[in-house]
Amino acid sequence: IADRIIVTRPASDRGLDPECFDADSKKVIKTESPCIALQKALSIAGPQDLICATGSLYLISDIRKSVKQKS
Repeated sequence: IADRIIVTRPASDRGLDPECFDADSKKVIKTESPCIALQKALSIAGPQDLICATGSLYLISDIRKSVKQKS
């Protein structure tokens, strides 16, 4: 279903380290911040692609801030 999966963690201490995810898959891209994850997703997505952000409210809040800064 997904061409790429980008994993990251929120600015909270409660977030799981992205290194805990399976690194063997070429689909998985690990980043250290939601802002970098969003930038990476935008850079690899085509005009007809969908970017889906999912996770905790902490993570979504961090991504929302990044989106607002870009607008």
